[in-house]
Amino acid sequence: MLNLYTLLPLLFLLISSFYFNKKKLDESLPYILMVSFFEGIISYFFVYLIFLEGFFDKFYQYLIMFLLIAVISYIFFLIEKDLDNDMDLQIETIKNNLILYAITIAPFYIFLTVFRFEGPFIQVLYSVLSTSSIIFIYIFFREPLNYFTESIYLYFAEATANIFLLLWGVVVFLVITFALIDIPVNIVRQQLNLSDNVPYFSFNDFPTNLDNNFSQEKAFQFELPENLGTNLVDYYLDGDLLYVYSNQDVLYTIDVTKEEIIYSTKLGIVSEDGGVTFNQITNIFFESNDQLYILSRSGLHKINPTNYEMISTDKTTNTKIFYHNEEPFLLKTQGSGLYHIYQVEDDEIVLYEEIERDSENNFTSFTVISSTLFKIDGDIYIDYFDDEYSFQFVNSSPLYDKENHLMYYSYYENQTSTVYIQAISQTIVNEKTLRKLHNTYGIIVDEHVFYVEPPEQSIGRIEITNPTFQIDSIINHRKNTRFWVANQYHNSYIINYLAIDNELTYLQVEQNNHKTLLTLEVIKELETGLSLPFYSFYGLFNFIPVLVFLFIPMSNYRTEITFIGFDQLLKKKKE
Repeated sequence: MLNLYTLLPLLFLLISSFYFNKKKLDESLPYILMVSFFEGIISYFFVYLIFLEGFFDKFYQYLIMFLLIAVISYIFFLIEKDLDNDMDLQIETIKNNLILYAITIAPFYIFLTVFRFEGPFIQVLYSVLSTSSIIFIYIFFREPLNYFTESIYLYFAEATANIFLLLWGVVVFLVITFALIDIPVNIVRQQLNLSDNVPYFSFNDFPTNLDNNFSQEKAFQFELPENLGTNLVDYYLDGDLLYVYSNQDVLYTIDVTKEEIIYSTKLGIVSEDGGVTFNQITNIFFESNDQLYILSRSGLHKINPTNYEMISTDKTTNTKIFYHNEEPFLLKTQGSGLYHIYQVEDDEIVLYEEIERDSENNFTSFTVISSTLFKIDGDIYIDYFDDEYSFQFVNSSPLYDKENHLMYYSYYENQTSTVYIQAISQTIVNEKTLRKLHNTYGIIVDEHVFYVEPPEQSIGRIEITNPTFQIDSIINHRKNTRFWVANQYHNSYIINYLAIDNELTYLQVEQNNHKTLLTLEVIKELETGLSLPFYSFYGLFNFIPVLVFLFIPMSNYRTEITFIGFDQLLKKKKE
């Protein structure tokens, strides 16, 4: 909660309070120091609540800060009242402090986030130059901005009822306009690297001081002139060809460069209500001997851009794909205690091994976790091809890092919290619990665990843990919409998440009644310039308070006295 980057604003505000008071107060130095201390502290609390809220990870911390503002302000008021001094002077200093912070330190922190993927020198240089432009605008446009705000105030001070009716009309017009027209906020967020921030007031044990060193980039995006439905569940990218599989056992071949469907077919006859669940459909496409296959709901098929051939009636509902020595294998349950392992050779499935439970080979069952074959013996997972590695069984969706021999579990506890477990062995585990529901379906890419949302959830982001089992980044999903609301994509979902070339990719679908938009997003790990704890704090809307303070003038009570009253209204009535 308190670190160098939160204490620097405090020092800044104490110095600025002393500077403002020294200019306008004709008092002794001890008195100026005392007043400046109280004003700096109160200003700092306001700054913390508005600009540094991300450093709070518990709601009670925010509440304590709010109460401290009230208590210290009241003490300060009593002191000033006892000394028979004017509180307007102190309120003015606090206001000036907030303005000064909002045009200097606040945009500097935001711009450090914007330029975090540059080298340290360029990051600081660009941030300083961008912040200087904010200061330049405030200084050199101060007179017209002041004139504008004063004109607005005087206009409404003399306003009649008709003016307020007009004002409400403008508000209604803006609301309708925003409902009909989609402002390209997501594009601006992405270009400024401000799209992957933790939401304001995020008090659910989720860390906020993240590295946020991942960036989302579009590999391609195009629109198809038809609605492909809501049952797309897996995809495979082979050069310029995109294969997409539907839960209705329909296969589409799409030319990415031509942005058109070149082939579609129904692979077999399947029931309309017997779809495959999300956890079962990961990687139903696989390559063997430079030939592409798909293990669909109707069987195993060899597929080419414009045709397919059934190889076996083994289906994704009773057969699972795993890899050993980087070669694909099929695990099929033949009956109680009997399993067959097959390989695909010359467009045929060949029996590789038969595993049967007997007195010498005792086990409970077999399963595939993250494309690795495991034997289950009671409540223990055992790597079938390397039994040196075994892990305690946990009733959840397990995830296995084969390279580092780590097992991950995640599950909801009482539908109120999310439990994450990293198992190093049967007895050595790391565990963490987060309040509220978070993502539990995971995929491992280059030693990072990406916890992603299944279609039935709407968390709206990817949560990333590093090799030390610490959450260090998030990626907020982005949606694309048309300009007019009538043509807006009203349905959006993600087909699947895949690891391609050591990077996480996902294919996003957005649809209306007549069109389908396909977007392939790639999550790239990038180096950041400076290692700073607030890269997940700031989003695009954090510029709003900065813009607001640009329209509020700094003032000196001794030279600029403004009386706010009804003089002009009374004068108008007399006339």
